[in-house]
Amino acid sequence: MYTIADPISFIQKLGLHDVALSKIDFDIQGMTFSLWTDDLNANWEGLPEYEGRRACRLIFFGVAGVSLHIAPTDGVRVGYEVIKATGTGYEIQLVVSQARSPIEPDRFGSVIVAFQSLGIVDEPL
Repeated sequence: MYTIADPISFIQKLGLHDVALSKIDFDIQGMTFSLWTDDLNANWEGLPEYEGRRACRLIFFGVAGVSLHIAPTDGVRVGYEVIKATGTGYEIQLVVSQARSPIEPDRFGSVIVAFQSLGIVDEPL
């Protein structure tokens, strides 16, 4: 695992569009939130910038809050992301374009995490 020095630059440069999430875990005691994907580089697939498939887990540390509005039976694929600095760290919002929220079906699903730092662990393909 390695820590991402600048989460905003990392996420903005990478782009999470079309990244499918395969697993989500919230460790309340450990104050971590993890997202697994089979290809973190999916945004670039079919383009010269595509560096190949990268299965990994993004780990958000120092989690102060989480909001989930997803319908996992429809698949969870990121439509777009917004990340910003806050007074105590960062907040990322992932809007899920292929899945509607089971609680509010008139809106797209979303994952919102307030966190202090970001790490990444590459997973075997």
